[in-house]
Amino acid sequence: MIMMKNIHVLILLLSVQSPIFTTQESHVQKSNAQIRNEIIDQATKDLPMLVTCFNFLQEHNVSNQSFHEYVTEHLNHATGLECNFGQTIEKAEDVILAKIRDPFFKTMHHAIHEKKALNTTDDPVLLFMIQHKDGCMNFFIQQWVNQTDPRIDNGTLLHQAIAKKNLECVDLLITLGANINTQNKSGWTPLYAATFYNHTEIADILIATGADLNIPDHVGETALHCATLADLNTPEVYRQTTLDYTKLTNSEKIALKLIAAGADLNCKDKYGCTPLYRAYSSCKIVIVQMLITAGAHINIKNNEGNTIDDNIFSPEIHALFKQVRQKNDDQKIAIFENQI
Repeated sequence: MIMMKNIHVLILLLSVQSPIFTTQESHVQKSNAQIRNEIIDQATKDLPMLVTCFNFLQEHNVSNQSFHEYVTEHLNHATGLECNFGQTIEKAEDVILAKIRDPFFKTMHHAIHEKKALNTTDDPVLLFMIQHKDGCMNFFIQQWVNQTDPRIDNGTLLHQAIAKKNLECVDLLITLGANINTQNKSGWTPLYAATFYNHTEIADILIATGADLNIPDHVGETALHCATLADLNTPEVYRQTTLDYTKLTNSEKIALKLIAAGADLNCKDKYGCTPLYRAYSSCKIVIVQMLITAGAHINIKNNEGNTIDDNIFSPEIHALFKQVRQKNDDQKIAIFENQI
């Protein structure tokens, strides 16, 4: 596990940096008992996250030992102090995984799927995690909230919360340090997932938090490509509307926010299609208007050598393209005249 490897690295650093593992002359005369006590004291000083976790378990009667007491009981000379020290720390971590991490995951899964309120939670493990998220527990929390689950397309808790449209859990996970750009097995980032599930508030949060707007999934589609998919609950796909925000569908609102935030308007998926091409193919006329108004290129060819021009059958889009070409021609004429 990643956590075990990180702890092992910490052990190695401790063994290199700490004088208790050196063979300097000043330590030669020390007894094994003295060296052992120094190792225990140094571990208590250098591993505050384990100390804090064991204190929490003691306070809630889950364990009857402090970290110092646990190491004292398990550290021995049977296989050499340095080797046994590493094994002891890994066993201590196993206690934390079983008594804190697993209950944390259980609480979060329940909250995500049952949409339980967390703002009034009295769950001691979750409160403990929140209280120490920026302190000694940060090391553990960063691993746990970003751990992927092979059962759900290798997504994280954040992916799950977005799929369930659980805004409160999304907020909490981001607060706890969830990576907002992690991709699942299909290459979906949380922002792509929020766009796919048409959740404007979650997309807002992710964009405001600094999510990368242009990470492609495994077929090269970005969140802006995803926003061009037709809303399943929109009865009439072709419809004339002004860009009145209150009248936009969720996918149109998200597309507008992505464009305003600086998403790449001309990125291509694996088929060479831009968001504009996809928007037109999906009959998302309003998004086509947004993209053209924002400056999306109208002459980009896909992998088959086609542009949108080759497939236009909408009079509204014909009119838009005519306006764009006229504007481009006017700009070229102005540039030419300025050079004369």
